Amino acid sequence: MPRVELQSALPWGLALAAFLGLMALLVVYRVWMRSLPRTYRGWILFLRALLLVVVLLLLFDPRVEWTRKILVPPRIGIFLDNSLSMANHPEASATTVFSQVASIVEWADEHNYQPVIMTFGDKLNPRTNLRFEYLPDERITDFGLLEEISQTGDLQAAFLFTDGVATSGMDPSATVGSPGMPVYPVGVGDTTAGLDLSILE
Repeated sequence: MPRVELQSALPWGLALAAFLGLMALLVVYRVWMRSLPRTYRGWILFLRALLLVVVLLLLFDPRVEWTRKILVPPRIGIFLDNSLSMANHPEASATTVFSQVASIVEWADEHNYQPVIMTFGDKLNPRTNLRFEYLPDERITDFGLLEEISQTGDLQAAFLFTDGVATSGMDPSATVGSPGMPVYPVGVGDTTAGLDLSILE
């Protein structure tokens, strides 16, 4: 939508030119208009009115800006725990977890959410797609890596697939509550006494 701002500065040179132009139009109207067909008279009257409106706007030195709103889909992160505790989990196999990750990625692609896939353990490993073999083998689970990602502002939300066993870094609950990047955890197996959301075979 255009935004027009009218300022008080009055360009006197432009005002004088507009006045002379209007006088010339009046002369044209009185001398030649009577001899023109009605069709031409209508067009000339329309152009004269349009010119008058433009001149009045120019007298206020307007500034016209065109702005528009663009809906930009958010980028979401999909973090997959790559620690040994995931490989040896008694209730959910790596294959089961990977299939759940694939369903989230498919959903994100359908909504143009630009999914960013990463495995994490003692380090973050970006994945361009799901064409990799998921074999959890890292010895630690550093949730502090997620905090570093959230502070960059590159991601607007994240899904976290983990069994919740943290061996390094900050507490997972603090990571989930970090501002700027809401994290939606998907717990693997029955990780707490009160079951909320889990992946079971």
